[in-house]
Amino acid sequence: MADQSAARKTLPSLLRHFEGTELTVELKTGRLYRGTLSSADQAMNLTLEDASLLQRLIVNQQHKGAFRRGSSSAAVPSTLSLVHIRGSTIRFIHFPDQLDLTLTIKQGIDR
Repeated sequence: MADQSAARKTLPSLLRHFEGTELTVELKTGRLYRGTLSSADQAMNLTLEDASLLQRLIVNQQHKGAFRRGSSSAAVPSTLSLVHIRGSTIRFIHFPDQLDLTLTIKQGIDR
């Protein structure tokens, strides 16, 4: 019983309350995807709808560990109808500034 209670307080379990919210997901490879969260599971695997590949962080060879922002291509950013992201590849999840996280979680719990 205590394990179930603790599991409900982890980030992967809370992400399901943000389904329908536009998020930006930064991967360990440096890619940034922005899209509407369609689903999330306990392994933090995410599915984004109407996603776009925004940019890519490129490792600067002269300053190892330092990053600079660059385009993944010189063309228009890629737009994808559906993107599946493996949880172990995620570095950060960025929520919109105007999103009230506490209220969204409370509304999700009440669903």
